[in-house]
Amino acid sequence: MIDTVVLIAQPTNFRIFAGNKFTPPYDPRSTGRFLRHVQNPTKEDFLNGIYRPRLTLNRRPTASGFALTLKIECSLPKLLFGNNFDELMVQDLPLVIKTLGTRLREMGVWMTKEELLSCHVTAIHYSKNIVMTDGTTSSMLVNAIRKAQVPPKLELNEKEYRDSGYCIRWHANSYEVVFYDKKADLQKAKTTEKGRVEKDNLIQLSLFSDLKESVPFEVFRIEVRLTVSKMKRLAEELAISREYTLESLFNKEQKKKVLMHFWHLAESNILYIPGDADKIEPLIELTKLTFPKVRSGKVIEIAATALLLQQTSPQHCKHIVNALSSKRQWYRYKGYLSKLSKPLGNLALAIVKKQLTAFSPTNIKQYPQLDMYTKVNYS
Repeated sequence: MIDTVVLIAQPTNFRIFAGNKFTPPYDPRSTGRFLRHVQNPTKEDFLNGIYRPRLTLNRRPTASGFALTLKIECSLPKLLFGNNFDELMVQDLPLVIKTLGTRLREMGVWMTKEELLSCHVTAIHYSKNIVMTDGTTSSMLVNAIRKAQVPPKLELNEKEYRDSGYCIRWHANSYEVVFYDKKADLQKAKTTEKGRVEKDNLIQLSLFSDLKESVPFEVFRIEVRLTVSKMKRLAEELAISREYTLESLFNKEQKKKVLMHFWHLAESNILYIPGDADKIEPLIELTKLTFPKVRSGKVIEIAATALLLQQTSPQHCKHIVNALSSKRQWYRYKGYLSKLSKPLGNLALAIVKKQLTAFSPTNIKQYPQLDMYTKVNYS
């Protein structure tokens, strides 16, 4: 599903009629070569249940003079529903455009429906909420993904394994993939917004407040945050649209393909070595059976590395091996470890795949457990 988008409106597609709402105030008579004016939603807006986009006016010199562009950044489900547990459907696009136009006018910017639809999308966040009510927890999924090798050209910030590992973030310059426990992130946002996975959580802090601890209800969230350069590469790889407007990116199959692609990337890269993480003897036996022609010393090296992998993540294991030997050594060990690795028989992974395949939007009204939030926000 679609969450956050970043839109760029060209000079002919918007009119500023209340420049004083920006900081610093926008004056069309200004003669500066480079100008930047911002307008962000306030804390009071969020606490009153009002979601507004983040706006940035940029003026820069061009070959023919100066160009003024407007950047619009917002979470579309928060704009429409006041939360991003509810997920947008294709048929919601007209209401999204209407609501966005209304919010922009409140902020001193006039844009028609056609002008909004013609905006160029420079970044988009695809997301899916995976709801579990059978006792499965988000931490099970986060710990499973922690056993996945980070794909080449992606970085993993170890600090993201915070608060018992409720979030994992794969990062590159043009995109990032985030797997996290949505309930835990909202709970932490009640203390501070700083360092949270999501922006603007203030508007949805009460989302899970009325859940009883005895009632199993977990939300594991996947977000794929793409810039336009990564979108272009994915368009070729996944055979999806090369148009970058809201209308084209609302396509259901396109959203599903992107999310399924990155989930498969995570699931297929899990290095799971079965056995007791405190005992090396079974690993030595498994290694000898799997590689009967490998010398004894090498068997012990492989088994020791497998034990380390059981106790940590592939990234941490790689870091330790690289610190003790050449970088090539890790890739040699990884070849052996991949053959020792078994498919992770994790029911939680099957739940994610099932819900991604069905790709049905989540909606608060589907869950009686969230009854109080529904009465307050949907009445």
